[in-house]
Amino acid sequence: FAHRPLVSKEIDILLFNIGGQLISKKYITYINEDKKETRITSKKIFMKYLDIFLNKFDSIEYIVLTTRAPVYIEENDFGMNGIGLNKHKLVDIHSGEIIKQSKNLFIEENLDFIKYFQDLGKKVIFVIDHPELDFDPNLCRERNNIFTFIKTECKVSREVYDQRNKQYKDAVAEIKKRAPNILVYDKTNLFCDDKFCSPKKGTEIYYYDDNHLNILGSEYVFRDFKKWFDQINSKN
Repeated sequence: FAHRPLVSKEIDILLFNIGGQLISKKYITYINEDKKETRITSKKIFMKYLDIFLNKFDSIEYIVLTTRAPVYIEENDFGMNGIGLNKHKLVDIHSGEIIKQSKNLFIEENLDFIKYFQDLGKKVIFVIDHPELDFDPNLCRERNNIFTFIKTECKVSREVYDQRNKQYKDAVAEIKKRAPNILVYDKTNLFCDDKFCSPKKGTEIYYYDDNHLNILGSEYVFRDFKKWFDQINSKN
């Protein structure tokens, strides 16, 4: 973040990113065993500095939570490397115990984090994640030479998306029910219609890989998020 907020002790926006993690204060997820200890250390550091910043800077008014969620409920990956090939393991950062992932655990861990923020007087926005893909979106670009493979069907069935995300969407609804003061922003319709979900609009590709947006995609979502956020604020 910029120098000015540090000097003035006023932060307009603060980004904390631990990368590929369940929203939880005490668990981390990993695929490869050699990454486990690094992720445990990172989560402990994350929680230490998150607490410092939230208690030091009163100017932080909103907390925006977002995560790639279905994989933290069902454990199985859904990506261009193959459905179900990557098993995400969940481990307690204090005991080292492997925990079974589930919808209920996802709900409780999110609610615990939300309570932590709200007890500090922060407002919470939960952002529903964009659709995962089962292919490389870079294959959807226009061909620039005869050796480039182009994927003609650059989309995922809406039925497949809805089935994959049912437990996740149900979990978010339960979180909202039990924490009614949070705001929920859903970007699904930015990428999906009634039949398909796609990483592109016209010739523009909005995804970097099967589950991350590129810069264009981030700007595309932020414009809509800002419009949504301004409308929310105008009502209050």
